[in-house]
Amino acid sequence: EGEAEGEAEGEAAVAAATDADADAGDGAAGAEDGVPPPPPPPPAPGRTLALDSSVFGRPLRVDILHQVVRWQLAKRRQGGGKTKRYGEIRGSGKKMRPQKGGGTSRAGHKRPPHWRGGAKAHGPLGNRDWEHKLNKKVRSLGLQVAMSQKLREGNLSVVDGLDLTSYKTKDLNTKLGGFGWSSLLLVDGDDSHTKATSTTNFNKAFKNLQNSRSTELCVLPTAGLNVYDIMKKEHLVLTEAAVEAIIARFSKKQNTRFWEK
Repeated sequence: EGEAEGEAEGEAAVAAATDADADAGDGAAGAEDGVPPPPPPPPAPGRTLALDSSVFGRPLRVDILHQVVRWQLAKRRQGGGKTKRYGEIRGSGKKMRPQKGGGTSRAGHKRPPHWRGGAKAHGPLGNRDWEHKLNKKVRSLGLQVAMSQKLREGNLSVVDGLDLTSYKTKDLNTKLGGFGWSSLLLVDGDDSHTKATSTTNFNKAFKNLQNSRSTELCVLPTAGLNVYDIMKKEHLVLTEAAVEAIIARFSKKQNTRFWEK
């Protein structure tokens, strides 16, 4: 009887090991087949928010966008290129050789541009200011046209706020991936999330995504909203506080003859 019980237990152990190997083989086969994991559940549908058509309903004006972007990039240029002129080159100003009789070219001093160690002809003078004037109405119209075009393309979203329950970057990245946002500009009306010294959960989670290759994320306050960043990012996300601040900023009495072309 003891031998029979031992043989039964051995057969049961062999059968269990065989079943486990089969399950492992099935899992390995599924991994080798390259079956992707199930997608994350879609976000819950949100409520509808009515936007001011005088701000978010502007027709596309490529000429206005071009002027504003050109003005922005010109303001960013430092203009620090500098080369030395005649008076800044070390060397004698005395005539180097007689004017005639030597069979060589004329030389009035030791610092001509075509000599080694000489001055630079027509080089940059340094501290050049590339900024040019652009009317305030044109800049304001450029922002409205850019936001209206994002809304027209379906790339503008409005969220309640940027408050997070966790400061983990992984949680923020997962939430953004659930919406399908990989290149986006976040605009918040609350400065507590956009200051460099902020210690909110969103600010802590966002700092590790600034230089991430998987998610191109930029966060700005409403005062820093600009046409170049709107056009550079694929998706524009505004908080409700930002929408209220933008509408209050642009929905004043305007000259309609100028806005419409």
